[in-house]
Amino acid sequence: MATWSPVTGYRKFNFSDVNNLRGRILRIAVSEQPPFLVRNQTAFDLSNGNVTVMLYQGIIPNMIRTLSVVLNFRYELVFCKPGDQYYGTVDKNGKWNGMIGMLQRGEVDLIAADLTVSLQRQSVVEFTVPFYEDPMTILLPRSQFNKHLFGFLFPFSTSVWFCVIAAVGASGPLLYVFSRATPYYAAQKKVNYFASLSEAYIYCYGSIVSQG
Repeated sequence: MATWSPVTGYRKFNFSDVNNLRGRILRIAVSEQPPFLVRNQTAFDLSNGNVTVMLYQGIIPNMIRTLSVVLNFRYELVFCKPGDQYYGTVDKNGKWNGMIGMLQRGEVDLIAADLTVSLQRQSVVEFTVPFYEDPMTILLPRSQFNKHLFGFLFPFSTSVWFCVIAAVGASGPLLYVFSRATPYYAAQKKVNYFASLSEAYIYCYGSIVSQG
């Protein structure tokens, strides 16, 4: 195992720096949520009869097995109590239920589940680096777009378009007259900015569509 970042680059993780738990038994709170954890009953045919074994598969059991070997500990999986809130919320008495409550009451030593990190939960428990991120998005039905020659007019109502046309029609002559009447160009000995009325209209139109 190793870590990588643009600043430090590749750094191999040194397991000798981690404390040895010396075979301690840890109670780990888990939740059955595929694909993170799945419980499967498997029957084995032995010489003295059939034996049913509960197998735990998924991302979280694999992580726990790897950590148990690296940190030298044994573990016991503890599932949330029936009828209790699954992950953990604050009840009306201000106490936590679910797996967060189990951890606070000392019923388990840690939690290994797809538990959402929130500010409220961070105030009572300590989270590790997330091992899974769930991007959320909004899905909408595909729109049936009808091609139309004047489709660019649809975003605005008729009254809005009339106001735009009136604004351009009134701004062009005013801009042309003001540019000729201002003493700025005469003082700077420059040619009038708008040589014709059409240039004033083009300038107003370009200002609306954000083009020259």
